[in-house]
Amino acid sequence: LNASVASTSPFEDHKVQYAIGNLLAAKGCYEILTNSLTSPEYITLLEDESSAKKEITLVNPLSGDLSILRKNSIFSALEVAAYNINRKKQNLKLFEFGKTYHTYNGNRIEEKYLSILLSGANREPSWAVSSETTGFFQMKSIVETVLSKLGIKNSASQPDSSGLFTEGLALTKG
Repeated sequence: LNASVASTSPFEDHKVQYAIGNLLAAKGCYEILTNSLTSPEYITLLEDESSAKKEITLVNPLSGDLSILRKNSIFSALEVAAYNINRKKQNLKLFEFGKTYHTYNGNRIEEKYLSILLSGANREPSWAVSSETTGFFQMKSIVETVLSKLGIKNSASQPDSSGLFTEGLALTKG
């Protein structure tokens, strides 16, 4: 399937997600589904008040912990990782297709995303092969494979300067 993410119609998005989901599952990843509602405390950890993109707050939330729609997928994935690690499941390869929500100049905007989370060992140890911890280059390999599957070529990378991650690359279409 050679397709550009930007040129697919809403009716073909599920085909792209299906193809990428199968690719990630073949690489040993499990799909997760998380709640779009999140805690307002997460917003203060990432962005300052001068950001033009504002969160969407629910008028009548069920609880204070789930009172806004998520602006990014980082904390949802980290909650899933914490849940599994607390139950002695450290070796995780997870992915999620979802949406983020925010307002910009008074307009409500939904953006689609794919998040990938790796944690722990690359594979379970066995007598034939020792286990290696997952790392930056394994993640980079998975992202490059996804981009290749989408038909996106000539991407340029530069070190991520956001300060959010210890290691990271910002990819742009080159």
